[in-house]
Amino acid sequence: MTALEDDGDGTHVGTAMGLHVLGGLNPREHRAIERHLRGCDACRTEYDELKVLTGYLDLLSQDDIAELERMAGVTASAAVTEHAGYATVRADLHGLRVGEAYRLVLLTNDGRIEVVADFVAGTDSQSVDAQVPVAANEMTSFTLTSTDGGVLVTVPFTTA
Repeated sequence: MTALEDDGDGTHVGTAMGLHVLGGLNPREHRAIERHLRGCDACRTEYDELKVLTGYLDLLSQDDIAELERMAGVTASAAVTEHAGYATVRADLHGLRVGEAYRLVLLTNDGRIEVVADFVAGTDSQSVDAQVPVAANEMTSFTLTSTDGGVLVTVPFTTA
């Protein structure tokens, strides 16, 4: 890794700044960045801002960290198809943990929350299809949660 990068505006720390703040660089890269920070106000400002944020990492509990790890990488898309008296929801989910329980919930325009499906992931990517007694034009989004209520991802609906 090169600690300093030319961003077109001159040489700056760039993407290595986060690693520097967290102590993830080798001694040679660390020294190069420290020298640079003494003479570059833009990079020094970025360093100071990131350093403040890293203090918050110490405030996270092991449960908080586990929840963040669980949330990382979960992506989803959704579509709604209108039918007479009901709608069909299709959610395509990726980054699931096999064997973990999930809940798909629907948020309506008037603030109602409807449970669409409870399921256990059989693979890391899967589709969930469900019928709901709500008109498509009344739906705003769906949220995928763990069964304990931790929000993993929220996706706005599109009508198919």
